[in-house]
Amino acid sequence: MNTQNTDKEISDNNININTNSNTKIKICGLTSPAEARYLNENHVNFAGMVLFFPKSKRNISIKQAKEIMAALDTSIKRVAVVVSPSIEQVRQIEAAGFDYIQIHGEIPETEAEAAIAIPILKAFNVSDMGSYEKYHNDSRIAGYVFDAIEPGRDYPSVNQLREAVDRGLDEALIMSLERTIEYVRQQGHFLDEDTLKARDYYLKEEKPINEQ
Repeated sequence: MNTQNTDKEISDNNININTNSNTKIKICGLTSPAEARYLNENHVNFAGMVLFFPKSKRNISIKQAKEIMAALDTSIKRVAVVVSPSIEQVRQIEAAGFDYIQIHGEIPETEAEAAIAIPILKAFNVSDMGSYEKYHNDSRIAGYVFDAIEPGRDYPSVNQLREAVDRGLDEALIMSLERTIEYVRQQGHFLDEDTLKARDYYLKEEKPINEQ
């Protein structure tokens, strides 16, 4: 999936992701060095590889991941994407040379397990946003990923959003941001100005359909 942050530096425990007012793009689910070369050509910021999750069609081995990472430009950050990993799996990921570990589900919690050296990107989806409070002060976490349209997501308008992705990422990003803004306002919650800036950026950049 794609991730975005605008006009913001996320910092925890001397770990920084400086977005420099630009959208950061992450492509997830790489399965071959050929796909890595495509990312190199298109100036992607983060490359995600699914590990230790056989249910996914894009699940690969650590060996395959190393081959893909070797084909990536050094400017692209390597992200291991896992679900509720064991500490043994985390250690394998650290040893493989990943830059980040993106964790869906639970993060290891015991004292022995808590000593994770690799920066964590905590992933949330529509069904588990309630766990955000549990993790937002965790010093191991370098940033957050919010999933919107992965398989299995079921909420109002998700199918329209998937159709928009097929037509173009900019259209889908605008749709997702506008619906997020509307929902947050309806709930009476604080709306981060970066969300508005991101929406306005893509509205400004989008060309009328008859000009494309």
